[in-house]
Amino acid sequence: MSKIKYEHLVRNVPNTENNRAFIKNINKMAKESKSMYKLFIKYRKPKEGFKYGSGGSLRCENANAFSVYIQDRRPYGDRPICKAFSRIHELMEENRILKNKCSILDNPFSNWTISDLNTELFELKETIIEKSLDKQIAMDVYYRTPNGTSMTLEQKYNLLMEALAYNE
Repeated sequence: MSKIKYEHLVRNVPNTENNRAFIKNINKMAKESKSMYKLFIKYRKPKEGFKYGSGGSLRCENANAFSVYIQDRRPYGDRPICKAFSRIHELMEENRILKNKCSILDNPFSNWTISDLNTELFELKETIIEKSLDKQIAMDVYYRTPNGTSMTLEQKYNLLMEALAYNE
C-alpha cells in the first residue's frame, strides 16, 4: 500500500461539463439526504498561457482538470475535532488546578498557623543574614544613625529585627 500524501478524494478529473455536473448532482443528493458532508472542486492543471493564482487556485475556464475534496457542512463549533479541542482545554485547566492543590498539600508547612509561619520566617531570615554577615562583611564596618551615633551593621540588623519583632 502506498503512502497517503494528499487530502483530496480524487484528482486529475478531466474538467468537463459532465464531470462538474456529476459533482453538483452528488452534492444535491447529499443535501437532500441531510448528509453532513459535501464535495467541492479545486481546479488544477492550468491551460497553456495561464498560471496558478494565489493559494494554488485556478478559474474553471482556465483549468484542464480538477480535484475533488470532502468538506464538513456543520458549523465549526459543532465538529467533533472542535469539541475534542475544547475538552482537552478543559482537562488541561483542571489538571493545572489539581497540580496547584497537590503542591499545597505536599508542603510540610501547609497546616501551620500564620503566627507559626511568621515566627519561622523571622528565624530563617535572621539565620541567613547572620551567615552572610559572618562570611562576607567585616563586623567592624560602621553605620552612622540619624541621631549621630555609630554602630556596626550587625548591631543595626539586630536593632531593626528587635523593632520588627516588637511591632508585630
